[in-house]
Amino acid sequence: MKMIIKSAVIFTCVYITLSVLSGCAQSGAPDTQIQDVSAAETLSDETTQLLPDLPEADYEGYEFNILMKGPEYIEWASQDIDVEAPNGEVINDAVFNRNAFVEEEYNVVINGIPGTTAMAQTVKKSITAGDGAYDFVTANMYDTSTMATQGMLTDLYGIPMLDLSKPWWDQRANADLSINHRLYMTTGDMLIMPNDATWLVIFNKTLIDDYNLTSPYELVSSDKWFFDTMVEMTKGITTDLDGNGKLDEFDLYGHISQYENAPGFILGFGEKVVSKDADDMPYLSINNDRALGCMQRVFDFLLDREYSINFQELTGYARPFETTQHMFEENRGLFKTTAIQLVIRMRNMDTDFGIVPMPKLDAAQGTYYNFVHPTTSCVSVPVSGDDMERTGVIIEAMAAKSRYTVREAYYDISLNYKYLRDDESIKMLDIVLETRMYDISQIYNWGGVGNVFFEMMGQRSSDFSSLYAKREKQAEKAMQKTVDAYLEVG
Repeated sequence: MKMIIKSAVIFTCVYITLSVLSGCAQSGAPDTQIQDVSAAETLSDETTQLLPDLPEADYEGYEFNILMKGPEYIEWASQDIDVEAPNGEVINDAVFNRNAFVEEEYNVVINGIPGTTAMAQTVKKSITAGDGAYDFVTANMYDTSTMATQGMLTDLYGIPMLDLSKPWWDQRANADLSINHRLYMTTGDMLIMPNDATWLVIFNKTLIDDYNLTSPYELVSSDKWFFDTMVEMTKGITTDLDGNGKLDEFDLYGHISQYENAPGFILGFGEKVVSKDADDMPYLSINNDRALGCMQRVFDFLLDREYSINFQELTGYARPFETTQHMFEENRGLFKTTAIQLVIRMRNMDTDFGIVPMPKLDAAQGTYYNFVHPTTSCVSVPVSGDDMERTGVIIEAMAAKSRYTVREAYYDISLNYKYLRDDESIKMLDIVLETRMYDISQIYNWGGVGNVFFEMMGQRSSDFSSLYAKREKQAEKAMQKTVDAYLEVG
């Protein structure tokens, strides 16, 4: 935004957004009108909101600059940091209202600055020049790990007025993404992209009925949603529809997939490539009997065309993932494992579908795990800021207000009543987002070990041991380099 927003404008924007929320209820699932009104009341009733413990401050029109993912990121470009004006879209207007509130409260101007796909280099140039161009950054986790390792970022735990224990911050991210009790990236209600990038399973309700299969909803409810159950359900589904004697993208499949699903399932079983010890130090943990058994089962499933088709295997398409999306929309896939964002893309699908968490390995697994892909944005703060207390105040204020604006718009309104198809899906979404996890091996990719499952898919190989043996020492060396860098900063 390029101007200070005044109170009258804020009131108008809130009115517009609440009108939009009410309109959403008219076309939603059964009983959503009452729920939508309740959500709208939450937005407007300050007495129901948990407020941040922040001082009163007047920053005299300071321009608070946020480097965010620009349009080059296509579907993964920022939608949650800054917008020009209200336009009737629920999320857009929620972002506008949040920023308007913070601008008015602290007399600042929030500027979202679109970055290119080389955001780490952009921040490095700013730090080298000493221009303090960016107060905070929302790059993807890959770029953010590079910035952290090279000493470009401030430990979030050390920023005054930033209270990461509050509910508007993702406590799973805080725990999973720290190293040596230092945190250089995290997520929370301010950002919608961590939700978009969370893995889950989508199923076609019509095909479930046509093949007389047990509803995945029932399997989750009875705690019987296991990997082997999912695999068994796909047996006998795959069919050569066009009769050309080969299984290709014109046929019906039990499972429509992608290479990212290899880590998605394995992490979903609770097996991490890198874990952390009691001192919050990372160590390689994947080379164990349970994990090796998990891998064999996952790769047998994902590499067999009798069960799965992976979009990366398709040729002749500029955007092959859209081809497999259309397959699912055309009722040619029983299951599709992917990120939540696809649920939004399939809003015009005629056939009803449902969502469930990533399956557990077996009954012995206590909880679900749904990994967040590192392409997501995260919050980080460059070391070049000249007033860290001001930075902390503004970020905390934006995060807190997001819980009752951006989060409401994305989670309670946009997904629950615009994109999901039934009450069961809403319950499943709760489970998925409550059991998210972040894998630092994929984010830092020490010695290439984070990409090992993806590479195995590309090589159509289930031989983990050989590839891991080539990467292990290099990964340990690279991991230690990161740890040393963090110790030095401390």
